[in-house]
Amino acid sequence: SRRGTMSWGRGIDNNQAGDVRARSIPALREALKEQKQALAKALSATLIVREAEDLLPTDLAKASSYGYIAEDSAAAPLLQRMAEQGRCYVYTHEHPHFVIRLVTRPGIPRDSIVLTAVQRENNHLCGDEPYEWLTYDAIEGLGDDGEAEGKGVG
Repeated sequence: SRRGTMSWGRGIDNNQAGDVRARSIPALREALKEQKQALAKALSATLIVREAEDLLPTDLAKASSYGYIAEDSAAAPLLQRMAEQGRCYVYTHEHPHFVIRLVTRPGIPRDSIVLTAVQRENNHLCGDEPYEWLTYDAIEGLGDDGEAEGKGVG
């Protein structure tokens, strides 16, 4: 008896490709291609997340906009990106859930990134644990303060 089996088990396809799905397949292929290209040019470095809020600026509203690394950080690729482009955005984990702009600050340990408690929570990070940080290059048109300028950024 076929009773109780799923539709695909009975040979019924309720999700046939139509106009909407057929057009989305090329778009998906293009998006996957762009993602692969972005990952190929992404730089990465492993940094330990530090719970050292005494090393952050006293203005926590401003501090929560950035991730702080040492001026002579062991994360040479990230410093290289900062030198080349004047800024460097990074994320951790598989996909960029939250993106953080890096800035250098005196007093930060060379192997570390210092984030506020809110940033650590939003990024699902534990203090005193190493994470791989990848550069995020898809942000164009952002000013030095992180605010959108120009077109295409909202």
